[in-house]
Amino acid sequence: MLARGADGGAAVGLVLLAVSPAAGLHHGARAGGLLAAALTAPHLLGPWVARRLDRARDSRRVLAAAFAAYGIALGAASLGLGRFPLAVVLVAVAAAGACGPLLTGGLSSRLAGIVTASGRNGGTDRPQGRAEGWDAVTYGLAGTLGPALVAVLSSATTALAAMLTLAAATVAAAA
Repeated sequence: MLARGADGGAAVGLVLLAVSPAAGLHHGARAGGLLAAALTAPHLLGPWVARRLDRARDSRRVLAAAFAAYGIALGAASLGLGRFPLAVVLVAVAAAGACGPLLTGGLSSRLAGIVTASGRNGGTDRPQGRAEGWDAVTYGLAGTLGPALVAVLSSATTALAAMLTLAAATVAAAA
């Protein structure tokens, strides 16, 4: 939930951060749109990023590294917006976006190994089906709660604080 919620809320948070007066951008809405696109477009790399996960000796390490990289890149981009050229911030956001498929589908790819490793399968598909059901629940909740959390934190504090919370949540998920 931490990683998927951060991924779900980051695009909203980047737009809110770009249009906030604290960012000091003249065309904040345009910059926010570019940032959201830079975050989501690299998700198209999912099939190629997944290769690394499939070939890994221990996919948990690859996932943890992707979570940490996502959080660090998102935090750096959030702190850099308005302080560094937009192109530099876009590169950091795109780097986070390239990790995005592992925050979502990468976790889903671990289901079969988790259910089989638990030893509870016993020849039925029921535990696998339950695991897939809970996986779908985390997608739905994260897709709803991530943006909601960003909106609440942005209104209660600042958009920067909301984005740094998402970045920290993803680094915590890496652990």
